[in-house]
Amino acid sequence: MNIPSEHTRFSLEVELDPSQFDKFLNFIEEYYILPKVSLIFRHIIEESIEGYVVKFIEICPAYPQLYAQIFIHVTTRPYVEIYYPSTCPSQWIASIVYHLKRTAQIFAKTEGNAVLSLLFVTGKPPIMEKLKTPRSLGLFSDSMIMLYMFTYFIILLAFFANPMLAPIVFVVVQLFILFNADKIVYSMGKWKITDEHNIVQLVKIVTRYRDLQWFLHTYGDSITEIKQAIYERTIALGELITPPRVLEILEDIGINIEIRQLEVRNIDLYRLVSILAAKFKAHMPKIAIANVLLPNAAAAGISHKRSTLLITSGLLGICDEGELEVIVGHEFSHIKGRDPLFLFSLFIGEFALRFLVFSIFPFLIQLWLLYFLAIFSLLFFFAKFFEAKADLEAIYISGKPRELASALRKFTIFMPPRKLRRSVIKWFSWDPHPPLWFRIERAEEYAAKGLKPVKHFLLRSVIDVVKGLFRDLFKIKPKNM
Repeated sequence: MNIPSEHTRFSLEVELDPSQFDKFLNFIEEYYILPKVSLIFRHIIEESIEGYVVKFIEICPAYPQLYAQIFIHVTTRPYVEIYYPSTCPSQWIASIVYHLKRTAQIFAKTEGNAVLSLLFVTGKPPIMEKLKTPRSLGLFSDSMIMLYMFTYFIILLAFFANPMLAPIVFVVVQLFILFNADKIVYSMGKWKITDEHNIVQLVKIVTRYRDLQWFLHTYGDSITEIKQAIYERTIALGELITPPRVLEILEDIGINIEIRQLEVRNIDLYRLVSILAAKFKAHMPKIAIANVLLPNAAAAGISHKRSTLLITSGLLGICDEGELEVIVGHEFSHIKGRDPLFLFSLFIGEFALRFLVFSIFPFLIQLWLLYFLAIFSLLFFFAKFFEAKADLEAIYISGKPRELASALRKFTIFMPPRKLRRSVIKWFSWDPHPPLWFRIERAEEYAAKGLKPVKHFLLRSVIDVVKGLFRDLFKIKPKNM
C-alpha cells in the first residue's frame, strides 16, 4: 500500500457533553463503520485526556491499493484527522469528510431527542400518519415481487386442489396484477399529488424523548385536532405553514414549546418528479404519498405511460432534496426500463417451466420444497441485477452518487444492526435488492472514480453484482494489508 503523505483536519461542527461520549462512539460504529465494514480495518478505540480517539484504516472502494488512516477525536468539540497518499482521489476524501460530518449532525439532531412529524399537502385535509409499513412496501420495492409472492400462494392452493386448474388461475391472476399494478400501488397512497396539489409541507416538533412521551400521553388523542387546527388556519386559507404560525396555534391549544423546537419544510414534489421525468424522457407518472412514517418508495406499471410513483411520508421526512431526487430517479429507472414487466415475465416463465417439468416428471414433485427454495433464491438474485441497474442509472441521470450513499445510510438508522452485518446468505435472500452495504459502497465507489461513460446500465450492474457476491464469498480484501 502507498504510505500516507497528505493530512487534513476538520471539525465535526457539533458540541458534545461528556455524558454523550459513549453514545456517540456507538453511533459512529453503527452508522458509519458497520455499513462499510469490508472497507475498514484495524478499528480500535483508545482513551485520551479529553475523551476518546477512534482509529481505523479505510480502503478506497475504487482503488483498493489506496487507503486512509482516520482518527476521530471524541471530545466536547469532536474533530477528525485523515492521513492519506497524495494519489488518493479528492472525491473520495471529500466523501469521507461529508459522511463523517453528516454522521455527527444526525447524532446531534437525534441523540436524546425525538421528532414528531406532521405532514400536510396543499388543498388536502389532514390525515394521521401510521407507524406500521404495509407489507407490500420495502426499501425501493419497485418490482412488486412481494405482491407476486402473495398471489403465488393462492395459486399454490389452486394447484393442490386441482392441478389442471392452476395454470388458468395463474394466468388470469398475473395478467390482472400486471395490467393493474399502477392502480394497485396508487390506491396505497393517502395523498394524491397533482400540479394543483403539489406542495408537501412537513411540520417537525423536535423534543427530548421523555418530553415527547409526555406530549403523546397528554395530547395523543388530540393530535388529529392539532393537525386540523393547523390546516384550518393555514392551508385552508390558502397560506403556507410557517414556524411562527404553528407556534401560535399550539399556544392557543395550550401547548407551550420554543420556536427552536419547530421545523417546517416545503417540498414541491410535483415539480421535482416532473423535472426527473424530463431527464429520463418518460411520461409523468401518477404520484401518491403513503401514510407511513418509515422511509420507503415504490413504483409500478407496465410502461412509463401507465405508471405510479409511491413515496412514504417517512422518506420525505428524512431526505433532503438531493437525496430525494436520486431516490425518485431510482424509481424512474424501473418505470423507464419496464422492469416490473420483465420481472413478472421472469416469474411467469419459471411457473410455466415448472408446470411442464412436473407434468413430464411427476416424481420430482416429491422434491418440491427443495426446488422452491433453490429456484426462488435464484430468481431473487436475478432481480438484484435490475435493482442495481436502477441505482446506477439514477446516479448517472441525477449526477448524485454521494447523495444516494447518504440516503441509504439514513435508512440504516431504522434497521437493526443484525440486518447490516455482512453475510453471503443475504445475496440469496428473498429480497430483490442487493445487500445494503453493497449499495452504499458501490455508490461511493462511483463517486470516488467519477461518472465515467457506461454503455449499458444493466450489463454494468450485472458485473458489479457478481463482483460484489464474489468479494463477500471469498472474503476478498485489498492486497498488502
